[in-house]
Amino acid sequence: MSGSNHQWDIIGKVVVARTSPGPIDDAVWMAYVKDIEDNDLEYGLALTKGALDISALQRKAVADAMNKGGLAGVVVTDERLVRGLVTAVSWLGLKVSAFSWDELDGAIDALKTASAAERDQIKRIAQVFFKS
Repeated sequence: MSGSNHQWDIIGKVVVARTSPGPIDDAVWMAYVKDIEDNDLEYGLALTKGALDISALQRKAVADAMNKGGLAGVVVTDERLVRGLVTAVSWLGLKVSAFSWDELDGAIDALKTASAAERDQIKRIAQVFFKS
């Protein structure tokens, strides 16, 4: 989906979300959550730039959808605090890992079940987003 500061694509069994700063419209967010619920996915890759403005209800909705579907989360962000929080949450048993933009290759490698062609496509999407 496109047209807002939160966009996503489904590549194989990976939902690739791209989020820029600013509040995310609830209708856009719920369409994203519905795509997570309605597809047979294994990973949620969140690519972010800058500080995010995601409400508590939006965080809960996506967490519930990912937990229900058994998705592992991979976050790529330039925000050190966010990476630290994600790491702390992973210590509590959630399947989530965080990477900086300099570690993009590691984040792509974490999508273990994605094919080489899917990983290449995801990397291109990430690079275009990072440069935008």
